[in-house]
Amino acid sequence: MTPRPCHNCGQEVTGRPNKLYCGPVCKSVANKRRWRTRYPEKAKEQSRRASRVLVESGRNREKCRKWREANKEKHAELNRRWKERNPEKVKARRQRRRKAKVVDGVVEHREVMTVPGVGQVCFYCGVDCDGGFHWDHHVPIVAGGPDAAWNLVVACPTCNLSKGARLPESIFCEEIFKE
Repeated sequence: MTPRPCHNCGQEVTGRPNKLYCGPVCKSVANKRRWRTRYPEKAKEQSRRASRVLVESGRNREKCRKWREANKEKHAELNRRWKERNPEKVKARRQRRRKAKVVDGVVEHREVMTVPGVGQVCFYCGVDCDGGFHWDHHVPIVAGGPDAAWNLVVACPTCNLSKGARLPESIFCEEIFKE
């Protein structure tokens, strides 16, 4: 009898001529794979439920932490590839993190207008902004500034767009706002 490759792992299958797998593990894995391809929605739901149970129980957290510490380079590579494949999820995650930095809750423009010293005059150059103004985060969110009323200032479009995400104390901003 000629040896045949296992339909799952490719190892040599011995025994009955109609045997497709090298053992019960390969047969089980192949059957599960076939079921997942036939019923993708059910497979996703089952995977979500199993993940939720692991997260809620905390059993997996310590094991994952140890693996990440032992495989830092591989974890970084997997993380990079995931970000490339899921740009919309990365954007949503950034937005959630930004919202998590909110100190005083959601800031509305009418709240800022009640803060003393805030009017329609550019905070940086002192120009009257009756024609239109921007709300600027004095300490940018990307630099660790919160989305709080006390961190918002009125800026003319020229100053705000020139400042960008820089800190107001930076040399770049000093050159712009000296004029």
